[in-house]
Amino acid sequence: KKMNSFIQNAILLNRKTKTTILILIDFLITFFSHLLGSFTIIFYYNYYYKKIIFSDLAFVNIILVPSLVIIFWYFKIYKNFIRFIDFKFFLNLFKCFAIYYFLYLLIFIFFTSFINAILIVTYQVLLTFILILVSKILMKIILENLEPNKNYNNFDKRNKVIIYGANELGRKIAQNLKFSSKLELFCYVDDDKSLSNQLLSSVIIHDIAKINSLIEKNNIDLVIYAKNEKELIADNQIINDLIKNKIKIKIIDDFDIFTEDVKLTNLKDLDYEYSLNRPEFLFEDHKKFNEFINKNILITGSGGSIGSEISRQILKIEPKKLFLVEHSELSLFNVYNSLMPLIDNKKTILKPILSNVCDETIIENIFENKEIDIVFHCAAYKHVDMVEKNQVSGLINNIKSTIITSNLSSKYNIEKYVLISSDKAVFPSTLMGASKRLSEIYIQSLQNKVNNKTSFSAVRFGNVLNSSGSVIPIFKEQILSGGPVTVRDKNVTRYFMTIFEAVNLVIFTTFISQPGKIYILDMGQPIKIIDLAKQMIKFYGFNYNLIQNNSKKIQDNKSIDIVITALKKTEKLHEELLINKENFKIVNNKIFEENVNYNFDYNIIDSQINQLISFSNEFNYKKMYEIIKNIIKEHKLLF
Repeated sequence: KKMNSFIQNAILLNRKTKTTILILIDFLITFFSHLLGSFTIIFYYNYYYKKIIFSDLAFVNIILVPSLVIIFWYFKIYKNFIRFIDFKFFLNLFKCFAIYYFLYLLIFIFFTSFINAILIVTYQVLLTFILILVSKILMKIILENLEPNKNYNNFDKRNKVIIYGANELGRKIAQNLKFSSKLELFCYVDDDKSLSNQLLSSVIIHDIAKINSLIEKNNIDLVIYAKNEKELIADNQIINDLIKNKIKIKIIDDFDIFTEDVKLTNLKDLDYEYSLNRPEFLFEDHKKFNEFINKNILITGSGGSIGSEISRQILKIEPKKLFLVEHSELSLFNVYNSLMPLIDNKKTILKPILSNVCDETIIENIFENKEIDIVFHCAAYKHVDMVEKNQVSGLINNIKSTIITSNLSSKYNIEKYVLISSDKAVFPSTLMGASKRLSEIYIQSLQNKVNNKTSFSAVRFGNVLNSSGSVIPIFKEQILSGGPVTVRDKNVTRYFMTIFEAVNLVIFTTFISQPGKIYILDMGQPIKIIDLAKQMIKFYGFNYNLIQNNSKKIQDNKSIDIVITALKKTEKLHEELLINKENFKIVNNKIFEENVNYNFDYNIIDSQINQLISFSNEFNYKKMYEIIKNIIKEHKLLF
């Protein structure tokens, strides 16, 4: 029992400590093997040749014992988790020993006076190989057959779990379930009928068709989906049935990070956005777009919802350097640490830069010394209410950051500059929307500047699901806290798109963008917010009760109230994506190009916007609004 507890405590150590322990074990085994081999060689030579040669053996062992551990490190032997090692691991181990054998042979031939070198080296390497191999197999057997810690509180009251996916990923999740005090694996299910009634690590696999009866008969509390996002979409009917039956589902938080290990803490609840069933546009083979390969790319606002996802997807295309500019220390820390595991075996250099994009001195230093090729300008204050409550700082931040980054891009002849804009820039009714429209106008004017060689473009889209400030996480919090869910107007609509798809389209648009153009992503049909609230309430297992005209609230633990409030003065009933709905060009079925050409004069626009910033610094709201309305010629300005 003490040994069992000791091993379990060792498993809970952090990855770095466990790697150090494995290195130490291999070093000690190799040292013992060479010591044993040396005594055998001495005995052999003394018996046949009446010679004892200590110094040569000592020299060889000093070089070769650490050499084997270094070879293991180079071939990433320690990246493999012992409980998950397989045939590929042993094949990789064999390659290490093949290299070690030839290294040993060369050193033995050139640096010792022994004869029969091949015989001695073969014996020594084979002895070491057997001892290392046996140690790895023993550790794997011990870990796979380790009894869960019975000292956990309520261990025998664990909730039953089904893993959907009888594959390597499912097996890794199952291994972690052994040590969970709350979850217990009941069985696997899989859509591969040939696996039905087979065993995976002594756990039975059932046909997926039986999942509903298995859940009903065995009081299953949770289904863990051990597949990737594409398979999740393909299995939508099964997943939807589970949702309707109010079965809790967990999915992989980020499929890219599970190349080596799986932890239960890396699983997340299947959230509401999945149930929208929005078909996504994906360009799967990133490498066929070679424009980003070996390029230096800068992303401002890299810690935000859009910036972090752009960073993640760009990283897959393997740029030369990726510069992450972010003013929030915590956000930069989070995005940097989430991306670092993804650059293993890749040539990309990741550079975190803690700076406000409005700090021109620091930003120019980056442009001057880093040889930037492409800029994605995502940094902005995007929360409409916060910008309305802080109009001066919101306006200055959004416009000034665009002025600084776009001017520096032109000055240093950056190839492409992409502005992340918003549907709120169309006939803006808020300062946030106006700041985005002014940013669009500024880069379009800069495109016309004499001697400018940079290609400027903007990508405009609406709300992205689960981004910071999105209505969906707000509704989720309201629902899970018992309500009420607040809706501004029963007729208000908004566009929605997943962050993944929006960023995928932004990157794709960058490849096809033309200088000075604004591109609009097809957001599909707008969704009524009240319908969204109703669907989300049902998704989380409640009924809804619509409260309006001072009707009475129903005291019911199974119901969530929906309260209709009122639109704010600056809020629109419906958002728009195009300034001129009759004048646009279809790039593909998901991307439009705005065909309105304003031919903005850079000198005029630059002068007006600098005046705007000056009046903003003086808190002269009257002059601010006058200049904004003068620059933005489109009508329908509501603020």
